[in-house]
Amino acid sequence: MFTKNILLTIAVMSICLGCKSKKSSKSQPSPAMDSTQTVIDNALVGNWATNCNADELGGAVYSETLFTINGEVTHHSTLYNDTKCSDKSATITIKGTYTTGKILTNPSNAKELDLYYSRSIFTPYNAETVEQLNVEKACNQQWVINVGQDITEETCLGDTPESRKIKSLQIYRVSDSILEIGENSQENSPSVRPTTLSPDRLTKKPSTIND
Repeated sequence: MFTKNILLTIAVMSICLGCKSKKSSKSQPSPAMDSTQTVIDNALVGNWATNCNADELGGAVYSETLFTINGEVTHHSTLYNDTKCSDKSATITIKGTYTTGKILTNPSNAKELDLYYSRSIFTPYNAETVEQLNVEKACNQQWVINVGQDITEETCLGDTPESRKIKSLQIYRVSDSILEIGENSQENSPSVRPTTLSPDRLTKKPSTIND
């Protein structure tokens, strides 16, 4: 069975909701984290999922983001070895809090969204991925199937937004069961709020996030 390079996959992808491309993540600071005031939009509460999206390395990614009524956010991005999302390789879980802000006139009916990511966990799911991580001594951990390791503030899987405590400024729009999130470019940083919405829409689905 072929298993693509999981570390390379992480390096070329933007996983977390509201994070920009990896290529410029190191040069741009994120805003100071301050999540003391919680403002929640009930329309955003729930679990939002992507389609099974093929990546450029012959695999795929399926992502879910769960917003709770008490201001917590959990984002799962699961990496697959195939393009049909059937051969699961690993999951990156990002936890934090969020607040919503004012309604915008452009894009119309969009709102401000501030994301405060505070914890990152990486979980491998098959023997091939675990073997690769252990051979490369990733994060100086002994990796085990189905056991997540905390990689918060670590650079052992690449210096990515997913492994750092950051505040990300975003925008969003909810219409029926569709969630649109601001579109980020390589030039954007977490401190720059997007001004356009991404064409990649998320749909409300029952959550599989249980941790």
